[in-house]
Amino acid sequence: MNQEQEALDLLQKKMKEVSDEKLDETFIGALKLNSDQKNVVNFVFWLCFMTESDLDAVLKQAWEFSSSFFPPETVQIARKMIAENLKGYAEEKTDIKEFIKTLNLKPDKNEKILDFVNKNYSTKRVFNGVEDLPYFMDKIKVYELFYGGTKRVKLLYKINDIRNDLSHNRINDLKYNEKSLFLRTTKEELIMDYFDSAFNNDESKSEFLNDLTPEQKAQIEEIVKNNPIDIKGF
Repeated sequence: MNQEQEALDLLQKKMKEVSDEKLDETFIGALKLNSDQKNVVNFVFWLCFMTESDLDAVLKQAWEFSSSFFPPETVQIARKMIAENLKGYAEEKTDIKEFIKTLNLKPDKNEKILDFVNKNYSTKRVFNGVEDLPYFMDKIKVYELFYGGTKRVKLLYKINDIRNDLSHNRINDLKYNEKSLFLRTTKEELIMDYFDSAFNNDESKSEFLNDLTPEQKAQIEEIVKNNPIDIKGF
C-alpha cells in the first residue's frame, strides 16, 4: 500500500470517529481560518442564502400572478424584455431553416447563414419563467426590469459583489460600503439596509411599466387593484 492510500484510509477512519460538528468544520480546519474569518464567512453565506431565497420567492409570486391575470400581449412584452436583457436566452423558439427558405437565397448562401446562426444562437434557451433562472445575477436583472433601480436593486448588486468576493477567496477583503464586514457595526448596517430597502419601491423607475402604453398600464393597475396580493416587495 502506498503512502497516499494510507493517508486516505486514515482520513476515512478519523471521519468516522469525529462528531457531526467536527466533520462540518473539516474544511475550516484545512483552510486554517481563524474565529473572526469563520464568523464573517458564516455571516456572508447566510446573508446570500437569505437574499436569494427572498428574491426567488418574490419573482415567482410576481410571475405567477402576472401570468394568471395579465393580458397575453402584456406577458409577451415581459418575456421579450427579459430575453433581450439576459445573456443566453431567446424570446421564443423558431424554425430557422424554414425562415431562411423564405429569403429565396442561393443554396450556398443558405448554408452560410444557417452555419452562422447555429454557431451564435443555437445555444440560447427560451425563457419560460423565473424558475428557469439559475444565476443570481440574472434574477437581479429581472427584478430590476420590473421594479426599477431602487434602493433594493442597488443593495442586491452590492450583495452579489460580496458573494463574489467570498467565492473567490477574498475573505479578508469582505466589505460593505467600503467598511470591513469583520466589524459588527458594518454587519448591523447591512442588516438594517436589507430590511429598510424592502419598503422603498418606486414603480416609476420600472422599465417594464414605462414600456407599456397608458392603456396597458391602466389595465394592469385595475387588475392589481381587484386582485390584492403582495407582489411589490420582499
